[in-house]
Amino acid sequence: MSCPPCPHCQSEFVYQSQSLFICPECAHEWNPAEAQAEDTVTVKDAHGG
Repeated sequence: MSCPPCPHCQSEFVYQSQSLFICPECAHEWNPAEAQAEDTVTVKDAHGG
């Protein structure tokens, strides 16, 4: 399985350590499951509903 590029610096040299992806260039660490949850868009009206 190839790793996705780093979402912060777009580096291709990302590696996986257990459940985290780690970028050696900018030291960013992220969990791909959490990143997918953050990508979902929540649409609310003017009253918050």
